[in-house]
Amino acid sequence: TEPEATTPPDTEPVPVEIGAVTDGDADGILNVPDEYPSIQAGVDAAMPGDLVLIAPGVYNEAVDVVTDEIVVRGLEREGVVLDGEFELDNGIRVLGAQGVAVENLTTQNYTDNGVFFTNADGYRASYVTTYRIGDYGIYAFDSVNGQIENSYGAGSPDAGFYIGQCSPCNAVMDNVLSEHNGLGYSGTNAGGNLMIVNSTFRNNRAGIVPNSGSYELCYPQRENMIVGNSIYSNNQPDTPAIDVALLAMGNGVVVAGGIGNTIERNLIYDHDKTGIALVPFLEEGANDDLPTEEEWELDCAEQRLEPLADEIPEQLLWESYDNVVRDNDITDSRVADLGVEGVSELTG
Repeated sequence: TEPEATTPPDTEPVPVEIGAVTDGDADGILNVPDEYPSIQAGVDAAMPGDLVLIAPGVYNEAVDVVTDEIVVRGLEREGVVLDGEFELDNGIRVLGAQGVAVENLTTQNYTDNGVFFTNADGYRASYVTTYRIGDYGIYAFDSVNGQIENSYGAGSPDAGFYIGQCSPCNAVMDNVLSEHNGLGYSGTNAGGNLMIVNSTFRNNRAGIVPNSGSYELCYPQRENMIVGNSIYSNNQPDTPAIDVALLAMGNGVVVAGGIGNTIERNLIYDHDKTGIALVPFLEEGANDDLPTEEEWELDCAEQRLEPLADEIPEQLLWESYDNVVRDNDITDSRVADLGVEGVSELTG
């Protein structure tokens, strides 16, 4: 069954006043605001293995997490609201901390990201709702061994969900609902045991859009498993959108310069252009030249040590190669159910 869209509660949670820190119970559970007056105070006091447990309320905070192996959990998903008031940048930002989980809460009205994992190993976002975010709802960058599940993203001009700059990513996105974004999912240079499964992408400008580009490391994009999703009606003209979302509008799945992806057993329907498109991506202002076929096999740790090209072209044309499309149910595509475009005869 499809995950249901969540809506803000009918009654507004009570704003939380930030005051002095009190001592916790030394039981591994740090209660906010009863024991710690803010989420940041609780996170700062937490030790590996601790749980920061947040009572219902509105928290006007931008929380940074740098401690390994803690859980940040709301008591009520719709009642625990981190609100950036269109002034703060990130709701919860995990900065290089390992094994951190964010659970059962809502972030809204942030200028950058709702929940942001960067340089994290072993991250998880579960039962998280994001609304009206300036960039990405849930964003995992340069992070590996992750799980994003049972979550909802709406109102992001870039993507409701994003995983980027990792190979192998060793990550799964399972049972998420992404709607009313520029892109339902975006992933630059992300792949290698990366699975997007059992999820719904609807009423975005475009559905699922993995791509290659030298503006992030670990290029090219490769080896996503996009399996068992419902992807429909991604033609929404009144969502916020960046340039890529405007360009990709009207498509269910767009692989833009990606390699070796598998797209199978998805239900895809009602798109103004294509159900699935395998296309080139023209990158302006390149930072390197195109990797050779041998360099496709380099993992991220190896690729980032490679020297830049002596001569860097102004543009790069990333072709899509060796992608597998099978056993999808695609209907009501106004241009084509499957579109394949490219310059090289090896494209596909």
